[in-house]
Amino acid sequence: MKRKFYTDEHICLQAIDILNIAEDAIICLNNRWRVVLFNRGAEKLFGYKAEEILNQYIDILIPDEFVKVHRTYMEQFANGKSRSKSMNRRNSVYAKRKNGTFFSAQATISKIKTKDNTIFTAIIRDISRLESMKEKLQEVNNNLEQRVKERTAKLQEANTQLKKEAQARKKAQKLLEKEFQARLDAETERAASIQIVEKSSKLASIGVVAAGITHEINQPLNAIKITADGILFWEKRNKGVLPQRFIDKVKDISQGANRINEIIHHMRSFWDSQRNRDSKVNTTEVIQKALSLARAQMGSHGITLDYTPPQNDFYVKGNPIQLEQIIINLIVNAIHAVDASDKKNKSIALKTVKKKNYVQIQIIDNGTGFARGISQESLFDPFYSTKNGSGMGMGLGLAIVKYFVDKLDGKIRFFNNKLGGATFNLELPIYSC
Repeated sequence: MKRKFYTDEHICLQAIDILNIAEDAIICLNNRWRVVLFNRGAEKLFGYKAEEILNQYIDILIPDEFVKVHRTYMEQFANGKSRSKSMNRRNSVYAKRKNGTFFSAQATISKIKTKDNTIFTAIIRDISRLESMKEKLQEVNNNLEQRVKERTAKLQEANTQLKKEAQARKKAQKLLEKEFQARLDAETERAASIQIVEKSSKLASIGVVAAGITHEINQPLNAIKITADGILFWEKRNKGVLPQRFIDKVKDISQGANRINEIIHHMRSFWDSQRNRDSKVNTTEVIQKALSLARAQMGSHGITLDYTPPQNDFYVKGNPIQLEQIIINLIVNAIHAVDASDKKNKSIALKTVKKKNYVQIQIIDNGTGFARGISQESLFDPFYSTKNGSGMGMGLGLAIVKYFVDKLDGKIRFFNNKLGGATFNLELPIYSC
């Protein structure tokens, strides 16, 4: 049997003292809902003295509109199995002070059953301040949420505006790029137009120079021609008087004068765009005539000529004098290139091949070739020369070649070959009736 240190009465008295000094409001009710204990915390909270509230119904501490609900709740708790329960789990609990004011309360209720009675104990706290803080916090949260929403809306609006501005800038940039490209194209066209004007001016200068040369050469040439033909006419009437070798040389002079006269006539019609293009020209005969004029010069320069006439003659449409001038100028250009080379075995080759609808003529040398950076267009410009400083050319030969090639509806291009020299590739349309 356990020893008892206190009597039951003594324990009860001490328990009451403990309840009285508790800070929380503690109220005990009997099974008739009358107050049987009202501690000092309750006095402080509700404003009643214990003597005023003891044996009173608990309803005195409940706002009138909540009395019925409170009574129902207490009866359910009394008949239930739970021994303790929080009264404000779902809804707020309100209490009434002596002065008639209401306050939010946090209440926990428990029950103890004895043989004759059931004691209900309620622990009550004033949470008005906490509720007020919650309301203020909720208000702050609501304001914050509203500000966040407003700020988010502003940010979205700003983002949309930025996107519009970015699109506008991108569009403006494209327009600027387009305008810049248009200006660049216009400047390029302007530069090209200036070049065309310069070329036209140079070609016009060639025409003036050519006209002056032909005029100055024509008079002494006529005198030479008349004198040579006069000697030949006299020789026909006086056979055997002059040595045959002398007569042959005079014939050469007369034929040379005819050749020069043809060139002069051609130079006078150099700029005539209405010339006849439909004449039939034998390329083999023209090449052989050109070589007959250049063969002696190549021999004197120690240059080997490699040319084998094709078995069949090839015909192109155009002017034979113009084609001959093309071949001669290209051969002379090759001679100058080979002369500038240090190679011992210097050579120039001509090849003629018939393709599908054109004749290909190639002039191949083993000279120095072309330096890098020379374009297909610039080499054929008037007064453009690769012999700068050598005193060997004015830059007109290839310009004349290009002019004649265009007149013949042909094409010409150049490239460095495997021999280390240059190759000019000439393509002329085949003559068709």
